[in-house]
Amino acid sequence: MTATYSVSATAGFTFSGNNYDINFGPIIFTASGPCTLLASGGNYTCHLESDEITVFQGCPDVLGESTCPLSPEVTAKLVADATITPDGAHTLRTATIGGNPAGTNNLVLNEAGVTDPLAVPCSAAVGDPLSYQLGNYTLAPGISLSTGAEFDIEISSPIPPPFDPFFPYISVDSTTVPISTGTGSAAMSGAGATFALGNIQHNNIPPTLTVAPSFSGDEGSPIAFAASATGPCAAGATYRWDFSDGTTAFGSHPNKAFTDSGSFTGTVTVTDTTGLTASADFDVNVNNLPPVVKVLPATATVAWGRDLTIQTQALDPGTGDQPFLTYAWDFGDATPVVIGGAFETHQWTTPGTYPISVTVCDNDGGCTVGQSTITVRKRTTTVSYTGDNTGTYSASTTLKGSLVDEFGSPVNGDSLTFDLGGPAGSAITGADGVASRTATITLAANTYSVSSAFAGDALYSAANSIVESYTVSTMATVLTYTGTLSGKPNGIVPLSAKLTDALGRPLAGKAVIFHLGSQVTGVVTTDANGVAATTLKLNQKPATYPLSVSFAGEAGHYNATSTSASFKLNSK
Repeated sequence: MTATYSVSATAGFTFSGNNYDINFGPIIFTASGPCTLLASGGNYTCHLESDEITVFQGCPDVLGESTCPLSPEVTAKLVADATITPDGAHTLRTATIGGNPAGTNNLVLNEAGVTDPLAVPCSAAVGDPLSYQLGNYTLAPGISLSTGAEFDIEISSPIPPPFDPFFPYISVDSTTVPISTGTGSAAMSGAGATFALGNIQHNNIPPTLTVAPSFSGDEGSPIAFAASATGPCAAGATYRWDFSDGTTAFGSHPNKAFTDSGSFTGTVTVTDTTGLTASADFDVNVNNLPPVVKVLPATATVAWGRDLTIQTQALDPGTGDQPFLTYAWDFGDATPVVIGGAFETHQWTTPGTYPISVTVCDNDGGCTVGQSTITVRKRTTTVSYTGDNTGTYSASTTLKGSLVDEFGSPVNGDSLTFDLGGPAGSAITGADGVASRTATITLAANTYSVSSAFAGDALYSAANSIVESYTVSTMATVLTYTGTLSGKPNGIVPLSAKLTDALGRPLAGKAVIFHLGSQVTGVVTTDANGVAATTLKLNQKPATYPLSVSFAGEAGHYNATSTSASFKLNSK
């Protein structure tokens, strides 16, 4: 490395009482020195020096010695320190395969060498030539230069050496005067080159396949599988998965669901873009899951003794288990558990609330219990009054009712109560659901309501019949004269009559009046046999007189009645 300066200087110095002036310039100094440029590493320094030049001389020199004693001489030289900041050589690498571009790379070269990753695409045709080109390179290391003038002052010896007519110089002082500092760079460039690297060969490195030794998951749910391959042509490779259940999958990360639980095996094969393959085996552990169960209806109400069909919707996560599901039904009424199907029909004999459960199991032992609640209610009933709607005071009448449930079935053995203008007793239904009783009418003649009712029991709910009209009529009566039909004037004769109702029953305590001609008896009351008896003293002239007996009736109960005959009043 060389640094060239033009230097002019004015200086002075005093020696042995004498003053000396130094004036020189301009003088061209060329400082040089070895400096090997490095492309990497830290900063380093190169030292440059020029030759010494005599810039002042008191007496002439002869072969480097003064011709005068104690004569000064000043020499000067240029010194410089260059601090170098390394800069690598920059070049653009290009490559071609079969004349087609194969990529570029910006390279920075250094003493240690540079690894240039040049990838040959797996799509390159076998036999195509590979060309490697380095473009023109440039570098510009930074340079910081510190320069100074080094002066050396010498004085010739006062006494020459023996046998020497001249006076050798003795160095008495040395000093360096800074000149300048500066920074810059050294721009350099060079031509690139092209290298033929030969023809593309067949890929002979199969892919390396990595896959876990085992996978696991639940039946019916996708299990994530994963494999990866490395190698020169592994990018873009294809993956095939073969499973021991006879299925296949493709891709490096497929998902696959198994239809049943168990232990399975598989093989994954990777094929790179040049057709080279690698395979690996693995295991798959698939867990069994119990079926998912739903019972429909979740709640329901049904009358006792009636069929109710309950459905189970059971879905096993493993579709392979679905055809083999078993169903065990518990209807909550202490009847035996029924091993049946997804639909079951059942009857409950007693009203109440029953917890229903069905245990559904797959053929791998996974079971789930589905539940429902069934409310069994009483049957509703209908009561109809079917008895008499008319009657006669003190006569008997038939009160009758019919009891059927909501399904039209007769209700046997339950009590119906009757109302005829008030409570009228009860009767028990027979097999035909009919209850009947005979009652004596004690109501006065009028129109009344009549109905039947059921109070309900453990199986049936209460009900009332439609209220109907019932008409009570008064009882007809009969009077029969039973006394004498003849007598004598001023004689006392017995009179009697019997009062009965239309059914021939004697009526006691009833008022009867006798009329004989112009004579009238007072009120005569019938006895327990319905007989009214009295005597009458005859005060009429002999003749035949009408005889009548009358009963005025009893409001609401008995009709009025009378009877007549002829009475003969004989002469004395």
